[in-house]
Amino acid sequence: MSTVVTCRDNVLVQVRQHPLTRSTAADLARTLSGWPRNAIDDALRELEHEGIVAREIESTNGGAPPTKTYWYVIAP
Repeated sequence: MSTVVTCRDNVLVQVRQHPLTRSTAADLARTLSGWPRNAIDDALRELEHEGIVAREIESTNGGAPPTKTYWYVIAP
């Protein structure tokens, strides 16, 4: 019986390997090159809902868009 590896599984492994690193979805997309960016975004939101990762939004334009969203591990 084989196990299907999901994008969420890959994202979780990646963020847990670097728990002290803030990563953007674009950073993860470069590392997890087999997954589309929207799948990575969905996986990050799912992990946030589960309390495993959190997001930090940083304005790069004095409070107005554009902003950058960083993700980091909050639960082991």
